[in-house]
Amino acid sequence: MVGSDVQVPKELAQFLATNEAEGLTQYQRSLDLFDEGTQITEARNDLLLKKSSQRIRFETSLTLLQKKLLNALLFVARPTLSGREMFSVPVDYLSWCVSHDRSDMGYLKDSLKAMKRTIEVEEGEKWLLTSLLADVLFDGKNIIYDIPPLVRRAFSAPKRYYYISMVANARCRSKYSHSLYEMLKEFEYRGETPVMTIEEFRERMGVEKHEYPEFKRLSARTITGPLQELEEMSDLTATVDYATKGRKIVGIMFYIKPNPKNQFPTDSNERIRPEYWTMLKDEFGLNRSQLDEVTRVHSAKRVEEVCDVLFYRYITKKKEIKNGFKLVSSGLNDTEGKYHLTNREKDELAVLREREQTMSVEQKMRDAQVRAHEARVAEFNHRWATWSDQEQQFHWSVFVKEPEFMTLQKAKLVSASDTPNLNAPMVHSAFMNYLLRTGRLGD
Repeated sequence: MVGSDVQVPKELAQFLATNEAEGLTQYQRSLDLFDEGTQITEARNDLLLKKSSQRIRFETSLTLLQKKLLNALLFVARPTLSGREMFSVPVDYLSWCVSHDRSDMGYLKDSLKAMKRTIEVEEGEKWLLTSLLADVLFDGKNIIYDIPPLVRRAFSAPKRYYYISMVANARCRSKYSHSLYEMLKEFEYRGETPVMTIEEFRERMGVEKHEYPEFKRLSARTITGPLQELEEMSDLTATVDYATKGRKIVGIMFYIKPNPKNQFPTDSNERIRPEYWTMLKDEFGLNRSQLDEVTRVHSAKRVEEVCDVLFYRYITKKKEIKNGFKLVSSGLNDTEGKYHLTNREKDELAVLREREQTMSVEQKMRDAQVRAHEARVAEFNHRWATWSDQEQQFHWSVFVKEPEFMTLQKAKLVSASDTPNLNAPMVHSAFMNYLLRTGRLGD
């Protein structure tokens, strides 16, 4: 059911019906398990929830039960998320879905109250301030709730998304294993997370500012223990690597791989491996809808074979790719046997990939810092170009009183009487750093 009250971008509207049909299938499977008396933690087949990759920031971090409930309420609402304002779920089913004692209604109510707290949702320049739930009613048997329209819009047809297992959601025993699981699932298609600063990692894991100031304690609570738990109960596992500056750990990343001990049967007998998702997206420029089309029509084995051929012929040879989707589609639809590698080419490709895999986390951290700096420079240049002459002069007049300017002045690179001149040596970077430091630019 697609309603008119939730407006999504035109290029994503076509996915509303398929998203909701998919959600209905998963929800119905869960009801069948519930009716037959199978505990969700013992389910042999997985139950999947499609989630938006948009970052959500809470006033205070959620508890484990609150995290589980959030996913359960989205799971129930998913089949009609775009067209219905009110949703209803029996408390018995909701308790089953999160593996919580049905008789403990007090804790359940407190957890639902927490979801009415303020949240921030960010995507690029877009920013949303709202709550996860608007109104909640308990009639003795059912929880009746509504999700604010802007939240439904953000989650109905997400541009970037990932899948989580509702079985793993119920199995989690700590909020940090739950947070780590969701973060790893978000980047599972890449096979690794981005390199994160320790501050970003703490925020993603829901660690409050006053908690675990010593890294040794932080690691034990949010990395070592959760990784052991995920290996026991989820379909993936990971290893951690660090970026250091001297003896201090300044960055962290995870390498993700399937956990053979806990693999669920799926509707399709095979899935394209994460590294090939990354290749199609980053090297050939396919967007999410194109990725879905390619992997829906063709087998994972065929997609990976063609990716290897194209990677060898174009990426390793540094040939220009004008239309990656057309190139990949041509390879997949080839009937003349033109897309295969010789044994020598396969060996060359294996060597190149081994070199890529041995790249240190420190190098990746440096690359990420370079990209972040380039983004800041681009933002600054754009901001400066859009300011009027009066605005430029105002910011410059404040800048001349700051330490960055004093340093330039002592080096006789600039004088206080100068009008704004960003082409002078070192002035551009000093002025940009001043704007960043004072919060006039960037996050």
